[in-house]
Amino acid sequence: MASLSQYLEDEILEWIKGTTFAAAPATVYVDLLDSGDSSILNTIAGSANRQAITFGTITTDGTGRIMSNSADITFTASAVGSATAVAAAIYDAQTGGNQLAQQDLASSKAISNGDEVKFSAGNLTFKMD
Repeated sequence: MASLSQYLEDEILEWIKGTTFAAAPATVYVDLLDSGDSSILNTIAGSANRQAITFGTITTDGTGRIMSNSADITFTASAVGSATAVAAAIYDAQTGGNQLAQQDLASSKAISNGDEVKFSAGNLTFKMD
């Protein structure tokens, strides 16, 4: 199940008490995280640039509401070192910005120099219950 970030939880609570909710981001981005919840993009690609992600229709799987990527997402490990991705996170900016949610991967992925990490359409799913 996806975990909302503290930032997004605070925005929801502020909205419930009557404060204006932040505008939806024009684009959201995905990042890969290690077991310490740190970005691994600098390690595997030499860049902290996240990949843009688009989502399809929100559906249900019988235990919660889910949304999945509607197009392929590819991270290229072109440089610096190796790392193990254990989670994916959604952000409201390509660099910096605010984390919106985080989801553990079904299985961790060891990434070495030259490896490509690809999530085919429909394979990166964020679930809320």
